[in-house]
Amino acid sequence: MHLDQSALGILRKAEDKNGRKYMDWRIPYMDQPGLIMVYKSDSRYEKYQVYFFTSPASDCPGKYLHTTYGSIRVEDGSLTIRTKNSVYEFDLDASCVSEVDMILLLHTVNEYFRDDGSKADNARYWAAGAIPQLFLQFQTVPK
Repeated sequence: MHLDQSALGILRKAEDKNGRKYMDWRIPYMDQPGLIMVYKSDSRYEKYQVYFFTSPASDCPGKYLHTTYGSIRVEDGSLTIRTKNSVYEFDLDASCVSEVDMILLLHTVNEYFRDDGSKADNARYWAAGAIPQLFLQFQTVPK
């Protein structure tokens, strides 16, 4: 898998495939700003996975969630991933994280994806090369 796209945004929807809102561990992530990282599978055609890292200024700083594989749709200022069992929707908002918070957020992401010698899932290793790219991409986040 490899990083396909990334953006800043706010998680607005987390529901099951039948449209029922989740009332579980996902609640703290709702309506929180952060970094959306979309990874494309190298082995499954047009399948994607999302990692969402919350902003240091959010109600749950330093946390992340990730989805299983699914299909992605980006339109009208939103990004939606539909997995086998769930639907997640993010409002895309380049100004939802301040420049100072973006620096801290990228450090959090870097810590998550770094290779510390422990056994980690493959996504961490594959994503590690994307972190310098993200630092460059978000150096000019609007204030």
